[in-house]
Formats: sequence, structure tokens, C-alpha cells
Amino acid sequence: MTERNETKSPLALQAREAIEAKLVILRLWIEAGIPWVRNDEGRCVCDENDELQLDHFPKDMHALSQWMHESQCHYTLQQHPAILKFRSFSRGTLDAPHNSKLKEEIRSLFAAIEQTASTQLGKTKSKQAMSDAQSDIEQKQNLIDVLEREILKYREEARIANEELQESRALQVRQKRHYEDEIQKLTNRIREARTRQPNLVPLGRRTSSNIPPVEDGEKA
Repeated sequence: MTERNETKSPLALQAREAIEAKLVILRLWIEAGIPWVRNDEGRCVCDENDELQLDHFPKDMHALSQWMHESQCHYTLQQHPAILKFRSFSRGTLDAPHNSKLKEEIRSLFAAIEQTASTQLGKTKSKQAMSDAQSDIEQKQNLIDVLEREILKYREEARIANEELQESRALQVRQKRHYEDEIQKLTNRIREARTRQPNLVPLGRRTSSNIPPVEDGEKA
């Protein structure tokens, strides 16, 4: 005889049905994944650490016996309406001899769903780590882009300043040559003037021999 046939009282049968209804969902979540906490629009809701959070699932016999729809988010209930019919049962139900095998199975299911939860959370943390790394790379790249633009700006300013400096130096050279040419021209004119009138004598320095004689008739 099976364990189910060994249960005699209607209350025991109801308790067994309540347990098995919960185990159906538990097995489903082990295979397909535990639902995430979501809002009514289906978007995941993060906790205070900005991390995704799994919806409630039982981890021990007490939690299984008290598992009711109030523990789940509204979105999970929409996806799994069978949870709305969950009923609590006494933990002592599983201590009955005819439920010994079922109790062992439930323990293995607890271990399995804990592993499922760990795997799911691990994947999100890995994705978050990748997202954080990508964000860090993007931030660093943005900083590099800003610095490169600054370098280009300063290079352009340095080029313009150098061109202005070269133009200023060229202007100084042209001005210097102009002034030197003007000085040379003036010097040449002075030299030419001195060359044209070499025998000029100042009036005060003339001798009497240079004065023409006066005729006798011109005397008074």
C-alpha cells in the first residue's frame, strides 16, 4: 500500500493535499527558477542595496507549513494562481509515520531550491559585476575623451601662439632691417654731402690775401 492509502482520516488527507499542492510549486520553481519580486507592471523591484530580490519561498518545514499567498508579490500570484488556494497545516503532520518518505523528499527539495536561489542570485551578481565593469569602462573612456579634447584644444592654442610669435619675430626682423636701411641711407647722404664740398671754409677764417685790392681812384 502507498503512503496515501495509509492515511485514514479526512483531516490527514486534507493536510496531505495541502502539502502536495505546495510541493508542486516548489518543484516547478526548482526547475524553472524562483520568481523575482516584481511590481504590478512586471518590473523587478530591487532591495535597499539596489539588488534584485527573489520572491518568498520556504526553506524549512515551519516555513512550508505556514506558506500562504500573503507571502508572495501580486505579480507572482498572477503567474501562479494556485498559490491563492494554499492552506496552512500542522508541522506535526509530517512527523506521522506514513509521511516519513515524504518528509525526506521535502528535505531534499529544500536543498534543491536553496541551490536554485543561490544560482539565480549568483547570475545577477555576475551580471551586475559585468554591468559595473562596463559602466566603469565607459566612465574612464568618457574621461579619456574629455582629456583628449582638452589636449587638442591646448595644442591648437599653442599652435596659434607659436604662429603669432613667429609673425611677431618676423615683424621685428623687418622693422630692424627697415631701421638699418634708413640709418644706412642717412649715413650715405652725410657722406655724399661731405664729399661734394670738401673746400668750404668758414667766413671768420678767410685771410686778407683773399680780399681784392682797391684802385687809387676809389680812395676817398
